[in-house]
Amino acid sequence: TPLHVQIGVYSKKANLLMTEKGLRKAGYKYYVVTVQREDSAYVLYKLRTGHFSTRSAAQKLANRLSKKIKEKVIVVSD
Repeated sequence: TPLHVQIGVYSKKANLLMTEKGLRKAGYKYYVVTVQREDSAYVLYKLRTGHFSTRSAAQKLANRLSKKIKEKVIVVSD
């Protein structure tokens, strides 16, 4: 299962856009996964970067990115 670094999950697109701006400025490539559950009208935006085969490689980036943007960043699989 591939691993990704999840920078944040946002319910408001404005918050997503602010974080994206900071990532672009810092030179990071990223992508957004849009999720809407069938039983909910709410949309969630998951902001992620990377595609890793090992947790240690993903965690290295997560640690570096967390320090740079001063936010908690986690490693996820899906």
